[in-house]
Amino acid sequence: MLQEGLLDPVKSSGSNGMNPPLFKRYRVFKPDESYDIYIPEIRQLHSAFNIEGYLNHQKTYKEHKKWLTPLNSWLIVNDEQLSIPVSVNERSFQIFHKEKALKDNKSLAVVLNFNPGIRELLNYYDTPEPFFTYNIMPLKNGRQVNRSSIVDESSQANSGSIVSEGEQAYSGSLAGGSKQVDESSITKGGQPADIEHVDQNVVNILISENKDTWYTLRKIMTQYKHYLFEIPFHVLMYGEGKKINRKYSTLTDYDDAAFSGYNTAYYYMGDIDYEGIYIFTDLVEQNPALDIKLMTPLYQNMLDKSKNQPLPVTKDKQFPRGMDQFLLHFKPDEQAAIRKLLDERLYIPQEILNYGDFLKIIEGSTK
Repeated sequence: MLQEGLLDPVKSSGSNGMNPPLFKRYRVFKPDESYDIYIPEIRQLHSAFNIEGYLNHQKTYKEHKKWLTPLNSWLIVNDEQLSIPVSVNERSFQIFHKEKALKDNKSLAVVLNFNPGIRELLNYYDTPEPFFTYNIMPLKNGRQVNRSSIVDESSQANSGSIVSEGEQAYSGSLAGGSKQVDESSITKGGQPADIEHVDQNVVNILISENKDTWYTLRKIMTQYKHYLFEIPFHVLMYGEGKKINRKYSTLTDYDDAAFSGYNTAYYYMGDIDYEGIYIFTDLVEQNPALDIKLMTPLYQNMLDKSKNQPLPVTKDKQFPRGMDQFLLHFKPDEQAAIRKLLDERLYIPQEILNYGDFLKIIEGSTK
């Protein structure tokens, strides 16, 4: 190594007194790293990437490779899926099996900034700040959900509006505007679900634990139909994770104010993880006067889609609560699959079902 110039003795450190002597300290010279081995890989990247930039900055390619490899593979294999827009978290899970990567990961953001055409190519939409409820259709007598119901200062400060052609703006917490829907023009989508008979005179509210799924359903059920597994939904509600179980202005309070004189049924959907399970069981326990069901068919679709694909690791500080009550909604083989999944510290996020999946379900093309 001395002859190759990789080591240089520090003579002032002294020798070991042996013959031939060895010095106690040496300076190590690292040879310049060659990145030529990456050139063939760079040339094989999807054409949307900044190939010329990587050829001129091969070290940058090496630094970006962790994210480029799964992104490049997905683009090459799944090019046809890009024609269907999905939410940012849904696209993120499709590609990286991490639902928050595209939105929150700083190192991935650096990669996307180096490849400016990729974000547009991925065809995803951002989801705005939550509007806790959105009326899909008016109630039987044309009455709308009371927009002033149960608005608290903390959520009011964060409210906003969504406006698209032909619509009014919707804002507020646990209350929403409404869009007039001609029921005669709406056909039922979805197949019969493993849920008890649906009373057509009941106001049905679908609660989504996560914002992306809520917003995706809002886009579809506004634009197309309001039936999901033969259930006609009037209202979509964003639960905002654990906040749906707040101790003040509860779901029961909201129901009393917004649906006075109506019978209501709530259907809940969320992540398949310990936290999501407990949110549902705690919601039922805290609101005994309400009819709250698990939207079991959507969970079954999540389980089916999760087979033979990598899943994210469960977040820290989660432990089983309400498992037995939750599992009563599933068949024995599904119960076993859920227990096995959670025992392995894995979970299935809602975002595994994306815009295209929900569109097929609502149009009756899938289970």
